[in-house]
Amino acid sequence: MFNTTKFAGATAADGRDVPSDNKVIGEQIDKKMDLATVRGDGTELKRLTNGGGYTYASFSPDGLSILHRRVDDAKSQIFVMNADATNDHNISGENTLDGWPAWSNDGKRVVFSRRVYDRFQLFVMNRDGSGVMQLTDAAGEFVNPRWSPDGTKIMAARRLGDMNLVIFSAPK
Repeated sequence: MFNTTKFAGATAADGRDVPSDNKVIGEQIDKKMDLATVRGDGTELKRLTNGGGYTYASFSPDGLSILHRRVDDAKSQIFVMNADATNDHNISGENTLDGWPAWSNDGKRVVFSRRVYDRFQLFVMNRDGSGVMQLTDAAGEFVNPRWSPDGTKIMAARRLGDMNLVIFSAPK
């Protein structure tokens, strides 16, 4: 069964749909989490992955790559693959517990949450996994980060009792 409520479309910084044929990423829900594309009108469903564990997927701003989280046993890592599902590779390292990846609007960096000492904190890295930088080290957990449209700020949800939205200056 394909759950359309899990679709996450991609939009370029200039407002164009990416890729140009209006396909979106979805998560196949049938006891396994896999990625698929489908046209905006629901036709041309194409499964990209098999085996499960694929979540939080999004196209890069240029539509050429797919950023996603992959869960395997007790690990959860950030991967990037080509838009045709080839060259799927880990960019966040081994033995990590990472989630909620999001492309910067220029596609050069990724913001994500990583579990550090039993709390999720915010990190930024280059799209190839280099230059990892921790942004937060505070009480509570920081999840679901997103870049501002101009790339100067990062918004995330902070769980500290209640859930609140917080905004940080993005590193240059």
